[in-house]
Amino acid sequence: MKTRLLCVILLGPSMAEWAWAQTSTALPAVRMNGDVRAIQPMGDGTFVMGGTISYFNGTRITGLLRVQADGTRVVFPVTASGVVSSMILDSGWLYLGGDFQVVNNVSLPFVARVNAATGAVDATWRPAPNGDTVDMAMAPGGLVLSGAFSRVGGLPRSRVALISTSGPAAGRAVEAWKCDADNQVDSVLVNAGKVYLGGRFKKLNSTVIQYLARVDAATGAVEAAWNPTPQFHVFDLATDGTHLYCAGSFSRIGPGGPSFLTRLTLISGSVDQSWNPAPDGLVTDVVISGDSVYAAGSWQTFGGVAHRWIGRVVKATGAADPAWVPPVDGGILALAADGASGVWAGGRFDSGGTGSGFARFTNAQGATAPAYPGRVTAH
Repeated sequence: MKTRLLCVILLGPSMAEWAWAQTSTALPAVRMNGDVRAIQPMGDGTFVMGGTISYFNGTRITGLLRVQADGTRVVFPVTASGVVSSMILDSGWLYLGGDFQVVNNVSLPFVARVNAATGAVDATWRPAPNGDTVDMAMAPGGLVLSGAFSRVGGLPRSRVALISTSGPAAGRAVEAWKCDADNQVDSVLVNAGKVYLGGRFKKLNSTVIQYLARVDAATGAVEAAWNPTPQFHVFDLATDGTHLYCAGSFSRIGPGGPSFLTRLTLISGSVDQSWNPAPDGLVTDVVISGDSVYAAGSWQTFGGVAHRWIGRVVKATGAADPAWVPPVDGGILALAADGASGVWAGGRFDSGGTGSGFARFTNAQGATAPAYPGRVTAH
């Protein structure tokens, strides 16, 4: 799912000092087998990738893959018994969510945290939801999880929970925070004391509110007056602090408005009718990077131009860039801002002949292939 910019405080050696101290091998090319489903920039120029990656340059991968931007692998001894599909970095911890039962030989079902520098697992932080984790976001009181669970650490929690990350209750669901959903929550975003939820739900707690909602970050209480009413599912959310960018399978939000990718005013939830990139099919991922908004999904045309899988939008105007048509042949499953108006993408795609299932696209990409040499081939 998507990544977010966070303030990271590391204990002990800096990330850069640790990364360069490890054994890594420069590679003339990068070859991967599997799908990249999550990308987490680590603050030192490296990336951690989660998904179903099974081989890297002929070497079997049983855990998370960490690489530098040039494709050089960095040792990161984190193994998981299943798929890691969401990650978030905060205060020296890398939080992992997905469909797994064991991390580093420790029983930690569906959500865990490891030391961001060493990869050592925190065996005492064990929320233990009874179903897989779909998305996560840091909130003032801890970590907000969404997933397919009905209980977290013995407490009844339907698909959404707040987990304490510090103090004597660390690793437990916060008892006073409750926001039960009647169906899947695909995206969680926290901004200015509010939690924004997008997904396939039609009710949160006892409030009827469909597919997109805002709740209080301190209590989980639904703000029923904030109700943009999308017509169908919302799969991903992003914010620039003023607007909320929504991606999904909806044909409209509110009384009208753009389909599949739109933006709202954060405060009121009103739709910006003029902001319309006009994809003609569903959008699964959206990320903001500098002057650009990048989207991934399944469509035939984007802004009236025939190209697929990934598109660039001018953030200020909502106009799709008609010249931004890099060669991509296959699905994009994860996006992460590169900090300079570009984006890192992961998935199961080829690009530019040599292939790259993990690639950097710049805002000036045009029709050229990305420079990153990686390749992912689908199973």
